[in-house]
Amino acid sequence: MNLKVLVLSVIILFYTCSSQKNNLVKPEKSEFLDPIMSPYIFTKNKKTTLKKSNKYKFVLYVSNQNFTIDPVDISVWIDSKKIIQQDFYVNDGHNWKKFVFILPKGIHTIIAKSKEGKARIEKQFELNQKLWGVIDYWYEPSYPKSRVFGSGTPKQFSFRLSKGPIYFM
Repeated sequence: MNLKVLVLSVIILFYTCSSQKNNLVKPEKSEFLDPIMSPYIFTKNKKTTLKKSNKYKFVLYVSNQNFTIDPVDISVWIDSKKIIQQDFYVNDGHNWKKFVFILPKGIHTIIAKSKEGKARIEKQFELNQKLWGVIDYWYEPSYPKSRVFGSGTPKQFSFRLSKGPIYFM
């Protein structure tokens, strides 16, 4: 009897641990603008071809993280080339869209703007390996008499880079 309980416990533990790993929410499939609009659109080149040509993948996630302006228009440029122009919905707040680009090695400038969201960010980053980036739009109006929400969050973008894959929950 105790052996059955032990075996059942191990099976439950194994199932629980493996299902937690699979609960990581990965962003939806990549969405791209028309390749004519951007020479940096992802192509199915082999990794060795990319390294020989001094080009690397840049994986960019973009999200609207505010519930006040929904959807918010977001446009993104890399090196003065418009690569993204879409409305982004907040949904449940755990909603990132994935874009994959091939960029030459070197320093790049990324700009994100929103007309309706009245925000802009401009950052430079160096690409000498595959990188992952995240652009989030943030806004929460202030509620002066609220003890819970406090002073709010101004209309703004954030930009983060990572040398490894990014997962969202």
